[in-house]
Amino acid sequence: METENPLNSRNFYSTDCKGRIRTIARNTDIPATKKEIISLNLVKVPKRLIEVLGLDEFAEICSICKKKTDKDPEYLQTEEYKAPIPKKTQINNNILQVGNYSYILRNDVFYSGEELKQLELDFQEILEHITIPNEVSLSDKIIKMSNVLYNHQHKLNQKPIYNSTTFKTMLEAADEDLIGFFDELYIGTNPHIKSDKTNKNNRKKLVFLYYFLASINNKYINGIKADIGSYLQTSGTSPSSIDTLANIGFSITRKTVNCQKNLISNEHQQTVNEYCLQNIEKMFVLNIDDYHNIHRRNMPSLLETHNIFHFVIILLNSNSNITTIPYCSNNILIHNPKGIDSKLIIKNFENFFMKQIVEDSYENRVENLNVHDYDGRIQNHQELRSLNNSKLVDFILHPLHSTKDYIECLNILFKIFERSENKHNYLDNYVIPIVADWPEQINIRRAITLRINKEEASGIPKQILSLIPIIGPLHISLNSRETLFQTYYFFFEKLYHNLFEEKKILSQKPKQTVINLILDLTFNGWKKIRNVIIHHFGNSKDAKYRMMIDLLDNFILLTLDIYATLFRSGYFKGYLESV
Repeated sequence: METENPLNSRNFYSTDCKGRIRTIARNTDIPATKKEIISLNLVKVPKRLIEVLGLDEFAEICSICKKKTDKDPEYLQTEEYKAPIPKKTQINNNILQVGNYSYILRNDVFYSGEELKQLELDFQEILEHITIPNEVSLSDKIIKMSNVLYNHQHKLNQKPIYNSTTFKTMLEAADEDLIGFFDELYIGTNPHIKSDKTNKNNRKKLVFLYYFLASINNKYINGIKADIGSYLQTSGTSPSSIDTLANIGFSITRKTVNCQKNLISNEHQQTVNEYCLQNIEKMFVLNIDDYHNIHRRNMPSLLETHNIFHFVIILLNSNSNITTIPYCSNNILIHNPKGIDSKLIIKNFENFFMKQIVEDSYENRVENLNVHDYDGRIQNHQELRSLNNSKLVDFILHPLHSTKDYIECLNILFKIFERSENKHNYLDNYVIPIVADWPEQINIRRAITLRINKEEASGIPKQILSLIPIIGPLHISLNSRETLFQTYYFFFEKLYHNLFEEKKILSQKPKQTVINLILDLTFNGWKKIRNVIIHHFGNSKDAKYRMMIDLLDNFILLTLDIYATLFRSGYFKGYLESV
């Protein structure tokens, strides 16, 4: 039967299509059945049938005709006809087993069985010379990490590591299988699109996450949980809240926190002794200061009228870059028998110190006049406020108002060095600078002078001579402002009430911010009315008038400028005269 369109058509015997194959928009038109369009599945003509049917390589054929063609005797007898490859189940002889892998041999498709066997032999020979590392699973890595952290806490008696770089280095040094383990989760935080600050915080969070995973594997890895529990209790968190976080797995229970605190308290003395022995060849810096809780109960109880307690903090600090300072140099004692020799101070200050100062540029002096914020939350200043090299010697309930109080507190430090001196005899051969404010300067220097003049009759231990009180320019400025405020409290109180109403109460020892505010307001207000007052009163010799003029013209300006202007700008001559 002849077709109307020779394209994609062929005259052949077929009972289904009546000899007509014609493509019309993915459909087949069969006029003999008088059906306009019958939707059939058209497929590409197989290559083995192209020559048999005389079609081009882009021709299509319906699936029914394709199946009938392979059964038509007319085409089966032609030389060009190639039978289809049957998809039959392979017998066991055609399955090659190599290790854990099975290969199906099909000689009539791509390769022969002998060729594959030879290929496998060559492949196994190559594997003998190649070392393929075994991939460690995530669960195995967590177990290995737990073992490392357990040894770090319980066998090495080390504290938890919070620095991400140090933590990563510790894991990788302890077990080679943990190399890159920390980076696996860090890459999951998508660090490429985040800022450096965010990435740094994420690395800190990952350290806690790794400790958390290890604690799930081994409940005795609880160092970081103990720190969190202690911090929560110190911050005033309720016991029920701490226990709730412990149930979640973020902390230890309240009872465990108390046990940890008792253990730390019992071992504290030993840690202080070890600290002194480890740093015995370095310079120590001592600080003794008072501390009191300002929150008091308004109503007295049956046992006490108030709950305000005064404490003493004894703090040691070591500097690895500074060696010890000898007690005697060229057979000259560190202390001057005359005590404070003003002439000697001025001589050394002018002849040695001032000559070493190079005149600074105007830009640097202006920079020194700027007020800077050294808050601990500022990233650039965190190192300045670090307490890594410091050690709390003791925190005791004791007043600190007289020379006797200071001597009693210093005896605690002397006993510690007596236990740890051994062959070094630190307090006999070296000195310890002690950073002190104005009250400490007076009381400690008084004790040193009494020991030098009366020796053993003074009842003051000899070790007091190994202490060198020092005071910085900032402390001088702060103490001078506080002293000035307390001396003229009657005047500043009236000024304060005039500015902030009578109901406002001005403490006799307010915070430095309040003192600075009042002094600054007084000075700026005085500048506006000074000429009027001087013109009205002239050179009156009244004692009260001269006292107020001296306060407003000299003392307030001096205390405000002695550190911020004179010292920080490098004008040491004016600073020396002011002191």
